[in-house]
Amino acid sequence: MVKKKDDIPDWVTDEIQNAKFEKPKKLKISGYVLEMYQEDNKIDTQLYEPVEDGRQIVTMDLSEKIKISELEKG
Repeated sequence: MVKKKDDIPDWVTDEIQNAKFEKPKKLKISGYVLEMYQEDNKIDTQLYEPVEDGRQIVTMDLSEKIKISELEKG
């Protein structure tokens, strides 16, 4: 069954049209590294307290100043 372009649910269209983007906020929160992705300069982390949307496992982009090779998992 092929869907037409017009078959996008209304709630999806509303979400896209009403999306608001803000500058990233700095958080001071603790946790530990689950996985490291050197080629992308990112890490997956388990946080002790949830972030604003309720997640405790998040992927973080690292600053160029932080060297992934100097980090440890767990």
